[in-house]
Amino acid sequence: MSAAMTPRFEPLNPQRHAGWLMGPHQGYGFLHRVSALEVMADECHRVACDLPVVWWATGAETLGLSAVIPPGRDWPLDSDGAWLGTYIPLMARIYPFAPGEKDPNGVGAYVDINSPMVCPPEPSPGPDWQPWFDAQGEVSSALSAVLEVLRGVFRARQETIALGRALQQLQLLNPLPWPGGGNQFYTLNLEAVGAMPPPVQEVFKRRGWMKAAYAQVQSLGHLDSQRSESDEWSDTASSSSISKRKTN
Repeated sequence: MSAAMTPRFEPLNPQRHAGWLMGPHQGYGFLHRVSALEVMADECHRVACDLPVVWWATGAETLGLSAVIPPGRDWPLDSDGAWLGTYIPLMARIYPFAPGEKDPNGVGAYVDINSPMVCPPEPSPGPDWQPWFDAQGEVSSALSAVLEVLRGVFRARQETIALGRALQQLQLLNPLPWPGGGNQFYTLNLEAVGAMPPPVQEVFKRRGWMKAAYAQVQSLGHLDSQRSESDEWSDTASSSSISKRKTN
């Protein structure tokens, strides 16, 4: 399958994917097909070292965090698809799989069937490729290890959603201008965070939310460091997200 194909995630289940195989890791070149990558709150401070991170609507009432690539720029990868940044985001590491809720017909995971790291039943690419299910339709040992990791990522996603919900309810987010429009992105309002009652701030600190919230704002510095004279939107984005502190 071509790495240039658009990602196509579908629920993983033994009936639909009987005989399918997972292959060896082939680098992170698949990221060239996307302009955003989901980020978990507990890794935001690490992702922020390399990439701008924003909040955006993932549903009618939910927000998620994503690392994003402005138009005309690319992920920190070399020509072979090796990661050049300081930290590889979880969702990149678990690709071509993604976490999901378990249902009667599935195993609680999604898979990108257009990924070059998966293969339909025939023909087998070689001995390094492992089946997802055995002949009885039970999860294979190779897939079982993947699912264990995905369950942890799913829990991290739920915590991120909880943080996004809290930021919405407390009205702590500002719209973030983005070139070309499209998805509506948001960033933290630092002044509003500073005005939170001390008990609420303690909750944020205890759950690790404060670290993630501030890291998201700091990550927008990557936009400033890469801007050019034509990037007028970058000035607007910065002024809407980071309040200038006055010094006496």
